[in-house]
Formats: sequence, structure tokens, C-alpha cells
Amino acid sequence: MKRYLLDFAQLQNVEVTLTTAQLLALKATPIVLIPAPAAGKAIHLIGGMVTYNKGTTAFTIANTDENLELGYDTGTTSVAVVETTGLLDQAASKSVTIATVKDIEVLAAKSLKAANFGTGEWTGAVTSTVKLNLLYNIVTL
Repeated sequence: MKRYLLDFAQLQNVEVTLTTAQLLALKATPIVLIPAPAAGKAIHLIGGMVTYNKGTTAFTIANTDENLELGYDTGTTSVAVVETTGLLDQAASKSVTIATVKDIEVLAAKSLKAANFGTGEWTGAVTSTVKLNLLYNIVTL
């Protein structure tokens, strides 16, 4: 088994704000958060924070499987899952930490995207945004 040492000098941070329009269409159109690294390299997400900035109204979350998922661009491998019920449907802004999923396959040369792999899109006459602050590094496989 190959082991990866965490090199703190190689840590990177990205901050991405998802607009209302992007959030309402996230199932159909995932958003690239971190571009794909070169061949033989992979994104190792360490963690981060999600901040929901509530606008005039909250989102409607119709199904419990409609979560904010961070995954590789294949659309099937979630690196982290953020429960949206209790976050995007709240009457006030709120922040939560991101914990990565255990025992996931690290995929080479794939971007990291925000997606909703649930059964439907979030809905509502919303003017809210979500800011993601992610800590990661690029590892050589």
C-alpha cells in the first residue's frame, strides 16, 4: 500500500461562491471548484467550510437525498456530503464544516465539483448564495 504524507507547504485553499442560479440548477449543471490536475496527480480534499448566505427566502428541499456533494467529475464518487436540510432551508445564514467521506477512491486527473446527486433540484424564489472554503493538496499517485 502506498502512503501519502501530508506536506503542509503544499496546502492550497480555494474560495468559491455559488450563485442562486447555480444552486437552483446544481443537479443538472455541477460546478467545478478545483480544476483537474495533470495526469498521475489527484486532488486530496482535506476539509473546509460551507457558508449559507440567506437572501430574501430560503430554498425548498423537496427530498432528503438532495444534498450538496463534492465529488470528482465522474459524478459518482462523493468526496464530501453536506446535508442541505437544516442548512439551505433555514431562515438565517449559517456555516458548517466539511468532513471528507472515508474510504473513497482517489481519481487521477479529475476536477472536484459541487453537485446535487439527489432526485431533484432545490427550488424556491431564492436570492441566497453558498460560499465554499476548501483546503486541499495535489498528490502524485
